[in-house]
This record gives sequence, C-alpha cells and structure tokens, in this order.
Amino acid sequence: MPENKLEEIIIKQDITEVIARYFFCLDEKNTSTKEMRNFFTDNASVKMPAVRKATGIENIAEVHRLMLSQFEFVHHVLGVLLFTFHPNGEVEVKCQASALYKNKSADLKNIFSSERLVCVARKCDDNQWRICYLDVQFLNKLEI
Repeated sequence: MPENKLEEIIIKQDITEVIARYFFCLDEKNTSTKEMRNFFTDNASVKMPAVRKATGIENIAEVHRLMLSQFEFVHHVLGVLLFTFHPNGEVEVKCQASALYKNKSADLKNIFSSERLVCVARKCDDNQWRICYLDVQFLNKLEI
C-alpha cells in the first residue's frame, strides 16, 4: 500500500507505462520472449478469449505469437485505468479497451472488439513493476 499520495501517483504511472508499452508491442507484433520479460513476471499467467491459459514467459510469448500471426495488423485503444491497491503489495488494474484486428485472409472478416482487461501487477526484485496475472474478456465483438 502506498504510504502517501505522491507514492500512489508514482506507482500508478509506473504500472500505466508497463501496460501501455505491452499493448504497443502487441500492435507492433513484437512478442518475443525477451520483450515479454519487460511486462510479465517469470511465473505470470494470461487468459484470453479463444486461447488457452498460458503460464510462464515462454508460453505467454508463444500464445501471443500464435494469436497475432493470423492478423495483418492489430490496434488497441485503452480506456481509463482503475487501480486497487492490495495489502500484499499487489495492484489490481481494470480497464476497458477497443481493438481492431485486420485478418490476413480476404475470406475472413475483420474484427472490432470491446474488451475488459483485469491485470495484477507486482513490484519485482529489480524494482520494476510487472504483470503477474492478465485476463482479457471480449465484451462485444463485431465482424466487419
């Protein structure tokens, strides 16, 4: 738990930056294991629609590569992040997001989705905040 308002603001900014950089990497399809280490703890787990739960950096990177390989491009727009500080030092973050997925195949429709993200961040030994749990749920999905 933050000891004062300034510390709370700094923590929120640090976590916001991790989440923003993560989605920027998704949009750039930069999902290497090395890159994912910047955003996730070693034993993190991720749940996404139509994808099995992945645990561990290597599995998380592979699931992202497989998921994004079917698209020519993706673009995410994040809403306001809502923070909940827990006594164990973890911070839960909830956010609404919109995403456009452009399929590579002309036979498949493109997807515009409204998504809900819930993640839990933890400060690591190197003093950096990283995601230890991420759950992405489609709220609405429109094929265009």
